Amino acid sequence: MKTFVAAMAALVLGLASAGVFAMGISLTPSSSQIRVGDHFNLLVGVNDARDGVYSADEVIAFGFDVAIGNPLLVSWTGAEVAMPPFSDDLSADLIDTGVAGLVGAGPGITDPAFTLAVLHFVATGEGVLDLGIFSNLGDLNEGLIYVTEAARDLTAATQVTIQGAGQAPLPGTLVLLIGGLPWLVRRVRGR
Repeated sequence: MKTFVAAMAALVLGLASAGVFAMGISLTPSSSQIRVGDHFNLLVGVNDARDGVYSADEVIAFGFDVAIGNPLLVSWTGAEVAMPPFSDDLSADLIDTGVAGLVGAGPGITDPAFTLAVLHFVATGEGVLDLGIFSNLGDLNEGLIYVTEAARDLTAATQVTIQGAGQAPLPGTLVLLIGGLPWLVRRVRGR
């Protein structure tokens, strides 16, 4: 819970200073209808990464942590760094950084919009859930990292509604069985 509160505070502070750069972060769920027990993904993308950046600069890496508003509603099962544009997934190698990727040898990313990673979850409870990402710019492995520019904050949140598992549909064979019982009773009594 402390992690989520810290992420929301960073988001508010980030929005207050957002007049300097127009870079946007998108968090897109893989489905608009998520039920308890479903596996779902959250696509993490960056828009306008070139805004306010020296024209020849390139993105070479990124790192962020995952914020889960209510851990009783969802379980984070892992992440996949988008390859391409990144060539190395550093998530398991960095302490205190949940998801991280590196461009590797060669040129960095100059596109204004690209995907960072796909986060994987399992819905374990019913309700409205806040999911987000946040970066600690005091950690050299976090943020959107450029060759010459200072790292940019990667903080964003979205709400996901998880519905109950619902009732299983009545199988067609059960309907046939119930419909056929009166016929079977009449046939047995007729003998």
